[in-house]
Amino acid sequence: MERSKLICIRCNFEVDKNSDFCPRCGKLFIENVKCENHSHIDATGVCVICRVPFCSNDGNEVNNVFLCIDHDGYEIYQGMARVFGTSDEVQIQYVKNYLE
Repeated sequence: MERSKLICIRCNFEVDKNSDFCPRCGKLFIENVKCENHSHIDATGVCVICRVPFCSNDGNEVNNVFLCIDHDGYEIYQGMARVFGTSDEVQIQYVKNYLE
């Protein structure tokens, strides 16, 4: 029986064997993927937020997760990104309603 999953060597997450990258850590599984911003440079990883490949000039690992420079300030907790935080109840309700 052929396996339909593989294990990411960076984070041990189980991914589909046809995946080009790990959705949990951004590790690329294929070669010759070019950076979104520098088409002559190989990508180092895929941002786990926007799912776009970037080189080390435009992205880096933050807590073992590859993020682009636009998202490297996001806090990542157990595979989830914190994109907004406030203690203002009105803002909380507004964002909650918007997301729902």
